[in-house]
Amino acid sequence: MTIQKRTAGLLLTASFALSSLAHADVIGALVLDGLQTDGASPATFTFEDTLPHDATDITWDFTFEAISPSWGSELGINVTAPDGSSWTLGTDGNACGPCDFNFGFTDNAGIFSSAGSLDITGSYGLGFWDITLFESFDDAGIDGQFLQGVILVNGTPPVPAPEPATLWLLGSGLIALGALRRRRRTV
Repeated sequence: MTIQKRTAGLLLTASFALSSLAHADVIGALVLDGLQTDGASPATFTFEDTLPHDATDITWDFTFEAISPSWGSELGINVTAPDGSSWTLGTDGNACGPCDFNFGFTDNAGIFSSAGSLDITGSYGLGFWDITLFESFDDAGIDGQFLQGVILVNGTPPVPAPEPATLWLLGSGLIALGALRRRRRTV
């Protein structure tokens, strides 16, 4: 009876330990503070995912100034995964149409803010992620500037295969079965 309780306790402990290994992780981040946009030349920033993450979402929080004659609605942000999948954040009908996330910025100059999250749950492979800042119209010169902000691509790292724990549990079970069998022979 004692051996059975210990084995059940070991299985429960191993199950709990394995379930706690998964946690959120930032695959890549782009700090936007001071970055400028120009309709004539989109700016692309690249980062590498060296672990086979499962992406969960794109999150952002920023304040952007559209410099006259440019409009806030012209700002667009495109995120491209290593496998070529891409998502566009912007204002529907101007920066993109339809956008994967609509900022809802207006057709005038000024200061605009946005914070949010876009669910992109999936496996996109190892390699390079691109974040491209663009303007849908070239007003000749700098169209806008990020006053502050960040864009994050979040994910879940792979759960390592718990081979030593699996072998230990299997060995414990075999020892327990052997002990039970031996105990029955002596009785």
